[in-house]
Amino acid sequence: TYLHIAEYAPPSSVDPARARRRFDDVLALAPVALGIRPDHVFAKTRRRDKGGSQYRDAGRRSYVTQVDEDGYLMEVDLSGYLDTGIFLDHRVTRNLVREHAKQARRFLNLFAYTGGATVACAKAGASVCHVDAAKGMVAWARENARLSGLGEAPIRWIVDDCGKFVEREIRRGKTYDAIIMDPPSYGRGPGG
Repeated sequence: TYLHIAEYAPPSSVDPARARRRFDDVLALAPVALGIRPDHVFAKTRRRDKGGSQYRDAGRRSYVTQVDEDGYLMEVDLSGYLDTGIFLDHRVTRNLVREHAKQARRFLNLFAYTGGATVACAKAGASVCHVDAAKGMVAWARENARLSGLGEAPIRWIVDDCGKFVEREIRRGKTYDAIIMDPPSYGRGPGG
C-alpha cells in the first residue's frame, strides 16, 4: 500500500512558514492514521510554472508500481513526475466511457496521456484511436494496455499533435462514434 500526497502550492497571501508546517503535519500524520510505512509515502507540490516545467522529470528516481481499477492494470510512477500516470479524479470519467463503449464502438482519444480511457474503452470491446503528442506517454499507454490483457486489442497508437491529426482525419473523411478530449494545462509537444 502506498500513499501519494499532492498539494497545490499556497497562494502568496498565505504565510510560507505556516503553509510548510501544515504540509509537514500532513506528511507526519497521514501515514500513521492510514497505517502506511513512511517509505511508501510520496509527496509533491503542484506549482504554477511557466512552460510546463513542473511536468518534466525532476531528476527524481522513479518508483513504479501498478494499480488495479475494475479489472485492468495501470502502471504508475509515484516519484518520477508530478503526475503519477493515472488521475484518480478521472475514475468517474473512465467508468462513463467504458459504459458508452458498449454502444459507441469507435473512439478517438485525444491528449490520451497514459491511456486510462483508452484501456477502459478497449476493455469494453470498442476500437480506439489513441493520440498524444508525447512519445513517452504513448509508450506508457501501450504498456498499460498490454498489462490489462489488451496487447492485441484494436487500438491505433498515434504520436502526433492532436489538432493536426484531427485536421487530417477530417480531410480523410474518417469518423468516430465518440471523442474523448482532455487537453493538459501544459504540454511538452511531440518530442516529450
